Amino acid sequence: IFERTDNGVRHVPQITGNHADSGNGGGIYYEITESARKDIHSIFLNGGNISGNYAIYGAGVYSAGGDVNCSENVNGVSMTGNTASVDGGGIYIGTGGFLTMNSGTVSGNTATVNGGGVYIASDGSLTMNGSTITSNTSGGNGGGIYLDTPRSFIMNAGEVSRNSVGIDKKGGGICCVASTQESESTNSVVLNGGLIIGNEAKYGGGIYLSKRNVLCQTGSDGSTVTISNNIATAWGGGVFVDLRSCFTMHAGTLYKNSATMAQDQSNGGKGGGCYVRGGHVLLKQCTVTENYADRVGAGLYAVDENSVPAYMTVSDNCVISKNRAVMSGGGFFVARGSIVSMEKGTVSENVCNTHYGGGVCISSGTFSFTGGFILNNTGNRGGGIGVIAGTCIVSDGVISDNAAKVLQGSAIEG
Repeated sequence: IFERTDNGVRHVPQITGNHADSGNGGGIYYEITESARKDIHSIFLNGGNISGNYAIYGAGVYSAGGDVNCSENVNGVSMTGNTASVDGGGIYIGTGGFLTMNSGTVSGNTATVNGGGVYIASDGSLTMNGSTITSNTSGGNGGGIYLDTPRSFIMNAGEVSRNSVGIDKKGGGICCVASTQESESTNSVVLNGGLIIGNEAKYGGGIYLSKRNVLCQTGSDGSTVTISNNIATAWGGGVFVDLRSCFTMHAGTLYKNSATMAQDQSNGGKGGGCYVRGGHVLLKQCTVTENYADRVGAGLYAVDENSVPAYMTVSDNCVISKNRAVMSGGGFFVARGSIVSMEKGTVSENVCNTHYGGGVCISSGTFSFTGGFILNNTGNRGGGIGVIAGTCIVSDGVISDNAAKVLQGSAIEG
């Protein structure tokens, strides 16, 4: 499907207002058998608008077994305002399929269940090259993108923004789940630069992971990954790393994400920047700043799950600064069964208003600090580090100029 220009006039294909009320692929339906893939295996969309279509799965585009290539042109492909009664409001890629987006926009689409913008089924693949997935909604999980045991998701620059999910659901921007744990040496999700901005969910406003690994690194254009202004109405404003998942970020930023108590008044408001539960987080040369938590762990929060420890390693001059928790742990909250280590970094100007640990709060976990600085943090008790229970190991470094509001433990209390 190609856009063309005649005598300077653009002719843009329009696929609009179509209904597959009892089937799939309201705008485009494409299915191919395995035996036929060697001869015909791709559909190319070169420009055009796919909008206002309706289907059970894949309201805009449904592809099973084949590849969909949204080729780059002046404006790319626009997929807007499509509605799926189950999965994949904009696009549904079936088992073993491939989707490549070179520029283009997926926006304003809706799925009643999962994948408001894009749904990638088991062993499917998605590659985004400078594309935008924005303002999509799902009643279930994955407002922008839902990945069900994906073979791969690669984002080269691009943007996932302002997507949302239903009540009590996960992954406002991206939800990536699997039934079996991924190998530690494999990253099925790779973000090479790009923006995850302004998404919302109860768990994992920006990104939610379960039994899958994510690598965030510098793109070929020199841009880094920024995860900002996302909201979790319970846990993990920027990122939620669930059981047996791994989130690795090199030289990226977690900025102005929030964890509120809006959907969980008794136990919400944890992990404004990142929440890890029985998973593993690795941060190198990263900045975690100006995140907020209604309760604890405005910057980073770690806790075990079913006796599986949470591991968090922060190294290579990371900066954890200006985060604010209403209760405890402005920078870090190190909860039950978690093992958190920081080497050669800075924890500064973080605040907790009412309880322990402006910079770091330890509550039945283990926190080790080697080299670096814990400076100018403020807590009600334990301005620098507050130890409720657990283990605090300080091998080297500087802890100074921290403040405790009740004049106890301005550096360390516990």
